[in-house]
Amino acid sequence: GAVTEAARAAGGAVGPPVDSPADGSEAVIRDPDGGVFTVCAHPA
Repeated sequence: GAVTEAARAAGGAVGPPVDSPADGSEAVIRDPDGGVFTVCAHPA
């Protein structure tokens, strides 16, 4: 879906949903086209 594609375009890795850790390094997003994805950020 569009949200997933936007996440990929932003350099995120889209995978199965998981709980976000306390440091906020992962954000759970909901794709309106179906599915829940976890975008894993990799800070420098």
